[in-house]
Amino acid sequence: MRVIVTGINGYVAAAVAERLLRDGHEVAGIGRKERCSFPSRSGRFSYIRADLAGRARLDFPADYIVHAAARTPGPRWRAGDYARDNVWASMNVLEMAGGLGVRGIVFLSSFSVYGGCRQAVIDEASPVVAPDAYGMSKLMAERLFLEGAVPSLVLRIPAVVGAGARSILPVRLARQARQGCITASNPDALFNHLLRDAALADFIATLLARGWSRSRVVLLGASVPMTMAGVAGKIAQWAGAGTEIVWKRGQPGPGVISTALAEGEYGYEPETVSDILDFFLEKLAPGAQSSP
Repeated sequence: MRVIVTGINGYVAAAVAERLLRDGHEVAGIGRKERCSFPSRSGRFSYIRADLAGRARLDFPADYIVHAAARTPGPRWRAGDYARDNVWASMNVLEMAGGLGVRGIVFLSSFSVYGGCRQAVIDEASPVVAPDAYGMSKLMAERLFLEGAVPSLVLRIPAVVGAGARSILPVRLARQARQGCITASNPDALFNHLLRDAALADFIATLLARGWSRSRVVLLGASVPMTMAGVAGKIAQWAGAGTEIVWKRGQPGPGVISTALAEGEYGYEPETVSDILDFFLEKLAPGAQSSP
């Protein structure tokens, strides 16, 4: 199988490419950097430097595209940046897919498309409530893939735990814990908005092996939700005795993610929140002994 993976210099796309190469597939990684940061020595991997928003031309006939490239949230970026790199680039990926004879596209969208939705349980049919510029750009890109001619699976993913994660909740809380005090809100709220990069890569590999015939949105997350008090307590225990937890008032957070569709129809096997946190705290948290 020949697969194009966009955004290869990001940690999520790299995890996907690594899994596909391990399975014996041929992978072309697309990125904007002059030098690829993906550390593969496989003869089945090739790097293509291209700006997807600049109407890149590729000569790599592929079976599938995994579109992971994105302008992720940050204080420097404005609506135009998200529109260029998330919407316009996705239009060009669709055009490229048609020219290359691609059988299907996996698009990595974001839980952020739900915006301020406060349903107790959130699934694929939950309403979108005033997303920010980033969430709106991902929502617009979703619509492009769902209306396109190439069958596309739109994966709405929450925070992804991996070596490149910088601003997700566990990272923020672990940094605070190292300073002796965790500040959080909504201690009784249930939380399962996590996904490990390797688990996501495993799921995508399974999807490509099985194939699909129609476009659809699929929501992913962890199983066995924990309360925010449980999450903060686990991280405080990791940091050591004396770590304080301060609860502040805050707006209600989003509801629990339902992965019923992903599990029932696509073979998704979610990891528990506790297991993901254990992995993070052992391997990746700031100051972890085995952190790379």
